Amino acid sequence: MRNIFILLSLGLILFSCKYSLEEKYKDNFTSYLNKEHRVVTDKVSNAIFYVIDIDSDCICTELNMKVATESYEKLTKKGITFYLILIGKARNENDLDKYLTNPQIKKYIIRDEMKNIFRYETGFYKPMIAHIKNRDYIFFKIILDFEIGDIQKYILNVI
Repeated sequence: MRNIFILLSLGLILFSCKYSLEEKYKDNFTSYLNKEHRVVTDKVSNAIFYVIDIDSDCICTELNMKVATESYEKLTKKGITFYLILIGKARNENDLDKYLTNPQIKKYIIRDEMKNIFRYETGFYKPMIAHIKNRDYIFFKIILDFEIGDIQKYILNVI
């Protein structure tokens, strides 16, 4: 009986730490958007923010750029504003331009060449997605390499 109590207590502690850490990341991401890019999340009715470090030359960066740019048209047709936040400087701007063929998406690109996102504890170390609807976060995720397909499904099924 004592072991069960210890296991339940440990599980509760781990769950509460995860919850508060995610809330902290959301709050800090909100601060980052407000202070660095003047995006007032209280005025966001329905938007997805896709954050990618373009300073990296790994295959996941290319896959996330592909998913992000393909998602733009799908989301705008559903009335969802899509922001692509590019962190750092591309090693080759021509490589970046091949994903940004739609001139409309360029209006919704936010550049953070100085990597100011790292001044805020947002959990950002891999690509990240945040969906804010009516001022609330309804989805917030650091995208691991094997989860890119799940993100595509989320974007396709988002209302």
